[in-house]
This record gives sequence, C-alpha cells and structure tokens, in this order.
Amino acid sequence: MEQETQRKKAALRRQAAAQAEYALFEEVYDAVFVEAADGDILYVNAAACRMLQYERAELLALNVDDLLPEQEAKVAAILMQQMSIGESVSFTGNNRAKDGGLVLIEVRVRRVAEDRFMLFARPIAETSSRAVNEERQEECLAALHEIGLRLLAENDVDALLQGILRRTAELFGTPDGSICLKDAQSQGVVRRYHIGRSNAQEDRFGYYEPGEGLIGKVFQTGEALLISDYPNWPGRHPHPDFDKLQTVVGIPLKMAKETIGVICLDYFDAPREFNVAERLLLRQLAQLASLVLVKAENIATLHQSERLLQTKNAEISAALEELMAIEEELRQQFTAVLEKEDQISRQNMVLSFLHKTALSFMHHLDIAEILDQIMDSALGFLGTQDGWIALRDETSQPFTLRVARGGALTLLKKENAWLQAMGEKISRQASLLIEEEASWLSTENEEKRSVAAIPLLSGGQVVGFIGIVFANANEARAQEASVLLHQFGELASLAVDNARLTHSFQKEIEARRQSEAALRLAKEESQAILQAMPDPILLLDKEKTIVAIFDPRAQLRLMDKAALGRSVLTCLPKEAANRFLQHVEEAAQSGTVQQFEDRLQIDGETIYYDVRVAVVSSERMLAVVRNVTQRREMERQLRRLSMQDSLTGLYNRTVFESEMKAISIGSKGPAALMICDVDGLKLVNDSLGHATGDQLLRSVATIFKQSFEPHEIVARIGGDEIAVLLPFNTERSVENACTRIQRQLQDYNQKNPMLPISLSIGFAVSETAPPDMDALFREADHNMYREKLHRKQSTRSAIVQAMMKALEARDFITEGHGERLQEIMLEFAAALGLSSQQLADIRLFAQFHDIGKVGIPDHILFKPGGLTEAEWTVMRQHAEIGHRIAQSAADLDPIADWILKHHEWWNGQGYPFGLSGEKIPLPCRMLGIVDAYDAMTNDRPYRKALTSEQAVAELRRHAGTQFDPALVEPFVALIEAER
Repeated sequence: MEQETQRKKAALRRQAAAQAEYALFEEVYDAVFVEAADGDILYVNAAACRMLQYERAELLALNVDDLLPEQEAKVAAILMQQMSIGESVSFTGNNRAKDGGLVLIEVRVRRVAEDRFMLFARPIAETSSRAVNEERQEECLAALHEIGLRLLAENDVDALLQGILRRTAELFGTPDGSICLKDAQSQGVVRRYHIGRSNAQEDRFGYYEPGEGLIGKVFQTGEALLISDYPNWPGRHPHPDFDKLQTVVGIPLKMAKETIGVICLDYFDAPREFNVAERLLLRQLAQLASLVLVKAENIATLHQSERLLQTKNAEISAALEELMAIEEELRQQFTAVLEKEDQISRQNMVLSFLHKTALSFMHHLDIAEILDQIMDSALGFLGTQDGWIALRDETSQPFTLRVARGGALTLLKKENAWLQAMGEKISRQASLLIEEEASWLSTENEEKRSVAAIPLLSGGQVVGFIGIVFANANEARAQEASVLLHQFGELASLAVDNARLTHSFQKEIEARRQSEAALRLAKEESQAILQAMPDPILLLDKEKTIVAIFDPRAQLRLMDKAALGRSVLTCLPKEAANRFLQHVEEAAQSGTVQQFEDRLQIDGETIYYDVRVAVVSSERMLAVVRNVTQRREMERQLRRLSMQDSLTGLYNRTVFESEMKAISIGSKGPAALMICDVDGLKLVNDSLGHATGDQLLRSVATIFKQSFEPHEIVARIGGDEIAVLLPFNTERSVENACTRIQRQLQDYNQKNPMLPISLSIGFAVSETAPPDMDALFREADHNMYREKLHRKQSTRSAIVQAMMKALEARDFITEGHGERLQEIMLEFAAALGLSSQQLADIRLFAQFHDIGKVGIPDHILFKPGGLTEAEWTVMRQHAEIGHRIAQSAADLDPIADWILKHHEWWNGQGYPFGLSGEKIPLPCRMLGIVDAYDAMTNDRPYRKALTSEQAVAELRRHAGTQFDPALVEPFVALIEAER
C-alpha cells in the first residue's frame, strides 16, 4: 500500500511538471497527449479533453491503456517500445471516449525522452475540414524552418534578430514592427530593431518604463498582449504619431523564465484579428528570437573565454621565450669555455636527463609506474642493464624487492640477506653508497663488478634504495657522477614520496567516499525504519522541548507540526504532561527504557496511549507513542466474553460457579438457587434445526432478563439449562420470581403459537448462613428433574401439535392436497381389503407423512423451479425429521416408521435406506402411487396438470421401478371406476 501511495505521489509531481513544460500546446487545434513510459498520462490540452468528452482531471487520472481497445493497446505498446529518442511514427487507431464510444483518429507519436512520449491526435472526421489551413500552416512551418536554419548557421545576432522581425512582419501582413530589449543601465526596455513606420519613432519613442504602453506592460507582466482596438485602449500613447495605429500585438522574449525583451507588430491601416494558431506561431517566433539572444550571450561568453586563453598563451609564450633565452645564454657560456667543454657537455646532458626525468615523474602518479620509470632512467643514465629498487615494507622493517632488471632479479632472490644488509647500511648512512668489487655479483671468468646504492628518502628517513650494477671499468664514471646520482636520488625520492602521498590521498578519498555511502545508506535505512514504524515518535531535548515529530499516519491528535519547538507542558494537559515528564526524568536518571500507559480526553473521546521513553544521548530523549485504545477495548470485550454466554448474553458457567463459591464463603443471610430446563429443545434442534433451537434459547434468555434484577445472577450452565443465584431471597420471593417467569411465558406463547416455550423449573432456599451452595444446587436440580418427568410427554405433544398446525397452515404443495390424499388412500385401502384399525392409521399417515418438511427452509420448500443437488440433499432430510417428530408424539408414533420410509422405490433407488420390493411397508408403497397420481393431475407453478389417462400411463410406465407393479393395476382400476 505504501508503495502504491508513493507511486501516485510521483505521478502527481510528474504531471505538475508536465503542465508547466507543455503549456505552449494548450491552444493547439490538435489533441496533444504527453505520456510516461509506464502509460501514465502527464499532460493533455483542451482539444484532447473536447475530443474524448473528459474533464482534464479525469484524463490525468487514467492510464493510456484505459483509452485504447485491448488489441490496439498491445500493438501500440510494442511499437512505442521499439522507438528511439527523436523518432516519430504515424498511424490510425481508435480512442475510447467517456461515453464508451470509439473515436477514429490520426495519431503522430514522437519519443521525446527515454521515459516520455508526445502524441498529436486528430479525429479523422475533422481532417478534411482542416485541409483549408494546410497551405497557411506549411507557410508558417517553412518560415520557422528558415529561421531555425539561420539560427544554426549565422552568428551575427543583429542580422538574425532583424531577419526574424522582417519575416514575422511578412507572415502576419504588416510592414511595421520592432524588437525592444532590456536596458542594462535601467529597469526599462529600449527599441533596438525596427522596420516600417516603427523606424521613424525610434528617436522619440525608443525607451519604455515597465508598465508604460503596450511594450512596457508586456515587459512588466511577461505575458503576450493583443490590443485589437488601439485608438480606444486606455493605455494608448497620446502622441499624434499613434492616432492611425489600429492594432498592436506584443510577445515577450524570455531567457530562463526572465523577460528580456518584447517583439511588437503594428497595424496602422486597419484592425487585425489573430486566431489561436497565429498566436501560437507568434509565441514560437518569439521563442526563436529568445534563442538568438541566448546564442548572443553564449557567443559573448565564448569571446571572453578566447581573450582569457590568449592572455594565458601570451604569458606561457613569454615564459618559454625566457627559458629559451636562458638556454641560449648557457649555450654561449659553454662555447666560450672550450677547456671545460666535455665536462659542461656532460653536466648539460645530466641536467637535461634530470629535467626529462622530472617531467616524466610528474606524469606518473601510480607507485608501480613511478618505480619502473626510475629504474629505466637510472639504468639509461649509467649505461648498464642490471639494477633494482627495494622499498621498506610499510608494516615491517625488511626491504622488499619491487623492481629488478637484467640478472639482478635472479641473483637477489638468492642473496636476500645481502639485500637486507645493504639496505640497513644505507639506512644508517642515508647517502650515496658505492660497494666496489661485489664478489657475489661476479663469477671467476667474469669482470669484477661494483654496486652504486642511491637512497630514497621520505621525511629524512630511508624508505628504500636504488641499486645499480656496473663494471669496474665504469667506476670512475660512477664516482664522477656521484653528485648527480645524489640529485637523481633526491628527485626519485620526491617522485616516490609524491606517489605514496597520492596513493594515500586516493585511499583517504575512497575511504571517505565509502564512509559517505555508508552514512547515506544508514540514513536511508533509518528513514525506511521510520517509514515502517507503525507508531509516532517524538524527539525531545534536555529542556523537554519537542525538536522533531515523526507521525506519518497523523495518530498524535494533540500534536502536529505546530508543536515543534514547544515544551511538552504547552502541548498536553497539565496533569498528563507532568506524568509524561516524570517518566522522562526516570529514564534520564536510570538510563533504562521507561514504559507506561496514559489516557487523554480528546473531543469527548478517551484515548489510551502506551509510551516508551529512551535516552538517545545526554542532549536527546526519544519517546515512542502507540495508540492502544483498540487494544484496551478488545481486552474489555474479551473480559466480557469470558463472563458471558455468546449465544444468549447471559453469564456463563464460570461466573455462576465463582459467584456460588463467593456466596458460600461470605454470605450472612439466606440464599436461593433456581434451575430451569428448556423442555423439548433436542426435539426442536433435531426437527427444525439448531438455528431454530438457538433462537428459542435467546427468547428464553430474554424472558429471564425481564424477570430478574441486574444484581441477580442469571447464567446458562448447560445446553438447555439456565440457573439463577438469588442471595438474600426467601422462599416467597423465589415463588414470586417463578410467577413472573410463567407470566412472561404465557405472553410469549400467545404471540408465538407455532413454537411455544415450555420450562421445567426447580428451586431451593437455604435459611442458614453461610449456605451450603453445592447442596442447594443438588436440591434445586432434583426438584427441576422431578417436574420435568411430570411434563415430559405433555411438552413433546404440545410441540408436535404446534408442528402439525404449522403443517396444516403451510399446505406445502397445493391447496387441498392433504384432503385429497386422505380420501384416495382410504378408498385404495378399502379396495385392498385392509382392516378398520389400519384405515385409521393410513388416514393419519396420508395427512402427516410430510410433517418433516416443517424443518426444511422455505426458500427450498417453495422454490418454483428445479432444485440443485445440494438443495435435494437438504430436501431428502424431511423423512428423517418427520420420523423423529412422530416418535415424540404418542398419536403419531404408530406411523413413525412409515413416515421414515415413504420415499423408498420398488427398485431400491429411493431414500433414505434404498429399500426394495416388499421390504418397503405396504402403506408407503400405496402412498407413493397415490401421491404421484395426485401431483400429476393437479397444476404446478412450473407446468400444467396432466389428464387422468396421461397420469395412468406414467404410473404403468414406472411400475416395477418406482412403484409396486402389483398395486398399480388395482389403483388404476379404482380410478377408472370413479371416472
């Protein structure tokens, strides 16, 4: 959810930016859409709203896919994904208008950025009507193209602006116009470019203050202004030269949203009107003029940069000339002193070598590259091929071989001890060291060789040394060049030191970059944690002033941004603030988290808060506030549910037993206890369903609530048992309570005769204190069961009689169905020769065989169409329900088994047991035939009645499957005899 909210906010920001960026297209005739890569609409102009009959806000709330048919949306998405930036594509398609209709349009799409597309759309029906304007539009586009090419090719700003002015005047049919630019010395504008009669006005009317005349007003407001009736315009110029002026239009020239000038067209001969397209063209021409001015400013900046560059080049050239002069002077001196020519030549070569080496060192900052450069330079200087560079390890004292050339690499790997010894020796001496005839470097047949070791210093300490191996024949040369070698060592030391500093600086920058990245990540993580926190957070300083509030869900109803910088004492009620500050002090002193709950009255509502206070630092305290009102209410509800029976709302057995125990311990007076049992509840549940039984229990609970005072404990202690605790009650008061209950029962049963309530009540009274409540309970329970035994059969009979009345009142199938069945069944039984006793039971069976349907929901029982499989499952239960009801009534008990089996078929495909043949009782087989015949020969809501002949044919067709074939023909004979 949070992500979706952020996406919507981002879309709104993009739409706001697009509205400002594309406002230029608001008055274009064609519909203009700007959409993001994800399909969100960022901008639409008025023509788009008219074309699709939407309000602008409605369109901006949609995605492009909402406006396209599904297949066209998929094709358009694939096409636009393949477009590159700047590419345009045209096609014809349909857009869905607000009323759901499709609008056939011509579309031109251009990808203006990686994540943005611009669409120009025009209804196909309007294309022909606009063809008249094509020539004018082509002329305007050609003019814009011409001016754009001149802008790219020409740098003469005056010529460009004068050309734009002339071309604009030609396009809009006037010889008169001017361009005024902002005066750098004042606040107004000065007429700089002019044609026609405007040229003659330059000397007299060349300057305008902001707000003066049309030019001053356009410059002041930054908005285009068209005066169609200039003679009657209140701001007209009073000079006679303006008497013949009829229409004036002024368009601002802007640079980075600042107005820098005005382009003005004058119409002296006749008034001139401008349509929307011409106004748009004027703005575009003004934008081109503004681009010229921007270009002029860029050219001026470029010229200034060129002048600065020329100055620097001149300084460099002077320095080079000075260096060349010095070099020439040295050359002349070398020539003058012929006797020192070789020595000076050598020194010059060394200096040149050192100079080149220094320049080379300056271009390398990597330590490995520097060391390679030093090694190559030293070997080249001494004309040898063997050498090395060793550096002291930064983390330990030994020297490490870093660079080696020639045979030195192989030798030094074997003579590392010598390398360390020379390193220690040169570290102590800290100057050039030459070891003559190094035996470890020569074999018996080779010329003796020596080593020159040049120290590398950093901060006065030896950090490494350069080793150069040369033949003894070159020893004199090495001695001669010792000073220069020392200088070379200093130069190499500087290069190494510089490389190390650079490396250290780079490591420091990288470490700082990583630290900054870690800080940014930590900040983002903290922000994400705060966003995910469900609770408001307050940050307090040591003065208990609120310095920050983080409450993205606005849960702190007494604190908002206005509370920042204020003390807690001024933001909360006094008592609540003092309690809050007390816990803050405890947290500050103990250094531990303090947790407490408090409540506030806000707008007449009690709000509970859980507060945790923690120490952040010596200057800051953090308070996390959670609204726990719902939790407190849930706890209250749970306490109530733990005490109450969920079905009836009475107290439950736990409360009842707790109160019994309390009375046993603490009562100082008489006590009474009443136990009631709802008679026949199981029969109601089994026959009519538990929902009916539950409703019966709720009705009983209502009667008891109305019969007792609130302080008297009424509890449901079992499925059908209700008990009442009556402390300080005598036997007479309990008898009065029983009378109230019976009166309430009579009123209820009169209003609900279809399902009356019957209660068995027993009570017991103890005069001793404290009373033995367990004994009292057993006595009351015994009395209740004794009454229940007396009432058992009458109660069941009353309930069954009520159901029989309900059956008679509902007459499930059609009016008179029951009477017809009784009559036909009696005639059929007589025809089969059954006894008079059997005839009485058959009459009762015909009348009440479907009594179980009182337990079937009405929406299934009276459904006009066919039943679903699930509904048939419920409907088939009526045989079992009827069986249970019949067993509960003495009058119906003889036919209970028939009621259970009256839907069995001869072939065993019936229900509930799938009995077949003569296992099915004879009355059930008779009823199956009679019931089917009566049903077929009477109208139903979903069909007309069959004739007697048709019904007989159906009975014969199903004889042996549904019906007993031995009974079908006797029944048919009976029917035919009556006809």
